[in-house]
Amino acid sequence: SKGLVRYKGKWMTPQDREKKRDSSLRNQTRDRINAIFKKMARAKPFEQEKLIQELLKIKNPHAAPVIVRYVVYPHDHVREAATQVLGALKDTSVIPALANLSLEDDSGMVRRQAALAMKAIGKVVALNRLIPHLTRNRQRSRRYRAAQALGEIGDPRVIPHLIEAHVIKIRIVSGLNPFQRPGQMAAENTNKVAGQNSVITRFTGEKVVKTSISKGLTAGAKSNVQEEFEENAAALEALKRLTGKNFDYSKPKWRTWWSTHEHEVLRNARKK
Repeated sequence: SKGLVRYKGKWMTPQDREKKRDSSLRNQTRDRINAIFKKMARAKPFEQEKLIQELLKIKNPHAAPVIVRYVVYPHDHVREAATQVLGALKDTSVIPALANLSLEDDSGMVRRQAALAMKAIGKVVALNRLIPHLTRNRQRSRRYRAAQALGEIGDPRVIPHLIEAHVIKIRIVSGLNPFQRPGQMAAENTNKVAGQNSVITRFTGEKVVKTSISKGLTAGAKSNVQEEFEENAAALEALKRLTGKNFDYSKPKWRTWWSTHEHEVLRNARKK
């Protein structure tokens, strides 16, 4: 008469019953996944695929939050397996972790698997995570890896971003932190080495213009600043892969081609 239901010997509302069932399922899922990864950490190569198949059988929504913890596991094969399974689960909540993995992991195989997982889960969320790193990340290796990941994902909507990123103008700052405040003096921070750090600025043309603000790092003087172009080979390879064209590092030619073929390329991608 009160609308209560009996669950494990107790009377409760249907809502409370569902909460308890969900909590029980969450705990069972966590314990099962942890046990599988524990085996995988010490498994031989021929045993790993069987364990991956066991993970793929776990389809409930509590799986991804547990599996994503293993993308930072010390063993490469464990991280690679975790990313493979996350791609199959298609849970968009793990995209940030996968994006970081594609940029920062030391293993090329793990980075590639993270990109493929993002492709399987959903392209738009992944693109929004990776595109800014093409030109805004401080580290050249991260800019390179962002282009690699976008090439693996293979969405043609990134083509104009890759065009702008495959050759960029950078400032090489001698002596100061390259992300310093304007007008900051060399005496404030002289622990940086010329050429090791770069600030990305807007690409302005084909000619390299180098500008020297001063000729030394004497106390109280500003640092030397040089501007030059940086080529991103991974971005170029991604462009060739996505377009079937090769204009090398000529940004004007890529821009011209895209301006005349953009609608056609995107229309064909929508059909696929």
